[in-house]
Amino acid sequence: MKKVIFDTNLLISFITDRNPDQQEMAALFFEQAARLKHEAICHLNVVAEFVHVMDRVYDIDKDKTNEMISDLMGMPGVQIIGEVDLKTVLKIWPSTIVDYGDALLAAVSIQHRKAEIATFDEKFKMALSKLSLPLYGF
Repeated sequence: MKKVIFDTNLLISFITDRNPDQQEMAALFFEQAARLKHEAICHLNVVAEFVHVMDRVYDIDKDKTNEMISDLMGMPGVQIIGEVDLKTVLKIWPSTIVDYGDALLAAVSIQHRKAEIATFDEKFKMALSKLSLPLYGF
């Protein structure tokens, strides 16, 4: 089964109404994962960034954020992972990918034999192209 790593941007677009087009695409992404069309991989760093954004940007109650993460963990087709090869991260950060969290996800993609990355972040997409890492097609 194809593995697709998703970033915090995609998760926030799925949860919030900040961009209805992105929310619709993210919903389809998770629906396809639930139907086992692909495996949606969430790194623990994405969870940490998500908690931070929900708290600091959207002022969401921590119990509600906890519930959202629990729901994510229980979704069919979603796998939460924590491992990453730090040497690979440091080879690409900050020289090729300036954002540390993005570099971490790129390293995870490399570890998973160039698993696709799902993101709406245009700067991240450009950096991924420099590394010849595949993007999930929205």
